[in-house]
Amino acid sequence: MPLLVLTLTPALRRQVDAAQFCNDFAQAAARVAGRQKKFIFIKLAEGELSFGGQLAERAWLLEFVAAEIVTEDRTAAMSRGLFEFLGSALGTSIEQGVIEFRPLQPWASGTMGMTYAELEPQLRERAAQRRAEREGQDDKPRGSKL
Repeated sequence: MPLLVLTLTPALRRQVDAAQFCNDFAQAAARVAGRQKKFIFIKLAEGELSFGGQLAERAWLLEFVAAEIVTEDRTAAMSRGLFEFLGSALGTSIEQGVIEFRPLQPWASGTMGMTYAELEPQLRERAAQRRAEREGQDDKPRGSKL
């Protein structure tokens, strides 16, 4: 199963209601994929993603687990279709964005069919692990040794 990640520009982020957008996105993804709603909402959080190699500041991440593996060709078609659909649905153009499929993270295996309430403890634990990892990196000395 792949993990579907959508990143939005800061301008678009300011224009949309997060909860409504999650629902709209799941419906749009299912419609474009030509399937019933087989996407599960995992989390909505701030994070840092790269747009074409450049760091985007605090891009919203919408992560969904897809029920089926999608081929690269299908992914490209879904990307175009989703951005087109979302742009028209939200009454704005999406200037930047990336939709990609990644291997499902080990901590998320077995989550298919779970509700957000059932997933929340796992998500909180994973967020705490990420924070601890980041804080551990911050403790390391920076700069090069001569």
